[in-house]
Amino acid sequence: MKAERRRADIQGLRALAIVLVVSYHAGIGLHGGFTGVDVFFVISGFVITSLLLRDLAAHGTIMFAGFYRRRALRLLPALGLMVAIVALLGILAAPIDALHIGALTGVASMFFAANAYLYLRGADYFVAAVTHDPFLHLWTLAVEEQFYLAFPIVLLIGWRLGRRRGATAVVAVIALASFLLSLELSHGHLLPLQHRPLQLAFYSSPTRAWEFAVGALIALAGSVRIPRLVVEAATAAGLALVLVGALVITSTTGFPGRAALLPVGGTALVIAAGSTSLLARSLLGNRLATWIGDRSYGWYLWHWPVIVYARALWPVQGWVPAAAALAALLPAAASFSYVEDPIRRRRALGGTSVRTVAVGASLIGALACVLLLGAMHALARTGPGREWVRASVHHIDRQRGCESAAPLDTSKVPPCTWGVPHPRGRIVLVGDSTASAVSEAVIAAGNRAGYAVTVSTYFGCPFVALEVYGSTASTAVCDEIDRVGLRTILALRPALVFLVNRTDDYVDGPIGLAQSGGAVRHEHGERLRLWTTGLRSDLATFSRASIPVVVVKQVPRISDAPTECAVVRVLTRTCSASAPRAAVDAELAPSRAANERAAHGLPGVSSLDLENSFCTARGCSTIAGNRILYVDAYHLTVLGARRVTGRFATAIHSHARK
Repeated sequence: MKAERRRADIQGLRALAIVLVVSYHAGIGLHGGFTGVDVFFVISGFVITSLLLRDLAAHGTIMFAGFYRRRALRLLPALGLMVAIVALLGILAAPIDALHIGALTGVASMFFAANAYLYLRGADYFVAAVTHDPFLHLWTLAVEEQFYLAFPIVLLIGWRLGRRRGATAVVAVIALASFLLSLELSHGHLLPLQHRPLQLAFYSSPTRAWEFAVGALIALAGSVRIPRLVVEAATAAGLALVLVGALVITSTTGFPGRAALLPVGGTALVIAAGSTSLLARSLLGNRLATWIGDRSYGWYLWHWPVIVYARALWPVQGWVPAAAALAALLPAAASFSYVEDPIRRRRALGGTSVRTVAVGASLIGALACVLLLGAMHALARTGPGREWVRASVHHIDRQRGCESAAPLDTSKVPPCTWGVPHPRGRIVLVGDSTASAVSEAVIAAGNRAGYAVTVSTYFGCPFVALEVYGSTASTAVCDEIDRVGLRTILALRPALVFLVNRTDDYVDGPIGLAQSGGAVRHEHGERLRLWTTGLRSDLATFSRASIPVVVVKQVPRISDAPTECAVVRVLTRTCSASAPRAAVDAELAPSRAANERAAHGLPGVSSLDLENSFCTARGCSTIAGNRILYVDAYHLTVLGARRVTGRFATAIHSHARK
């Protein structure tokens, strides 16, 4: 376990980590490839601690100025160059709906705060709308830099308490506390008022510190003589754990939490086995692996924005993300040859100070992102830009705060009700974000018919008597929304309830479902069965109370929505998307059948199909004339919602209790 100045197996581990991450982002079969980031974190902990221990052994203290100078030169020039180029290219190539969040993420990344910005914005790493951000991946650099800022001080304190043993004890305590915090936020109920504990666990440096600390503890352990058989077994087991994690962990696992033990533990075993392992030499220390490992930082920086822009420019070509990921090796190799390596060897600095290089790189990247924001505002003044602005307006319930994690209860009813003088009764709209996406239609149709309309929606939370795992919202929040909302609706006794859920997303997507206290199921057939049972439970409750319910069928899913297109495609009006009607019907058939089975035979329960408002006999489209009807593949724009007002009016006339 001797810490050498350059270990080929460490470079090979970096190569493995970047290949996992790139494969995941390119959609090449590795559902847990994002765990390559955790491999990087352990490597960083080991390498940085090894460097700091040399200072401590030689001087009894840490040369902070030199350490931070090396970190700045290692990270900032290549980062600033990439952010500047990507931001400038983004004026035409970025997905139009990501201009704002991308520009601000880019600015935050130049000050190593992208993780904080993304968390505060509520940007779930696995949600499609967030994955249009070309700088989304830079949250990891923020976590690393935050570690670099704090860890040397921690290590020095531990060293002063008892040299290597004292440092080991302090790091071990921090590792344990960080791991327990990660477990609690990923799987427990810490901070019950915090709606996004899993996102906090994912993005925050305190919940990731244990991963760095594991690498640090290996470095602190020093040289240990290990039998050859144990070395080879540890290497094999470690590599197996990393690969198993990449294969079995998914976006619904509740990551990091316990699942992070696979990539972290596996990486720790490989590093601890040392460079003497024959297996490590052959698999990780070969020329190709070390070549990729040397360029892993650049490839990490460049691969994601290249993939994002390529998808926005050529969305219907399934091979594009993989080709883009490989193409990103070109700027990565150039970055290594002309920026990273010369600066590391000090050939490119001359008399320029490190402070000038670091500050200049940060300001160049940030300035380019500011220019991207300015381009967004200029775009909004063009004809196509104005159409996009209209398509991007939040739905009325969200504007009033009625799309929220708070369940429908007596305190929420008054502000989330659109009233009329002397109402004939009340109509209630409940469901997930697809319910929010028809709120204008329900409110307009209900008010015109003389009814007050109450709205309660929340993204990722279907109104169904089931526990939902792996959604954008927490299981506890969704459970409360259904349970408390159901009780409140029974007390309100409305004339009609519209229930809108994106059923196919819960039975076909990366979601786990369970009955209360039951096992979580991910199999398609089991989820269909559970959905039918859970929905029927709520519908039967309404039916017994003589409250009419209309179950609104999902609108067609149409990929390549206009707001996801590259700016240049929006400007040239080449962004409309369509899908064959037969393919749409076939895709929606299982989930619609589950809804029909749930409603079968229940008095007062009916359904409403909106498909014909967006489809002809041959196909379905996201655009009608110059009107953008879809904000993404699943959700309608405000204009799209207004298009179905008449259908809701007919349903109210036919089914509302008089």
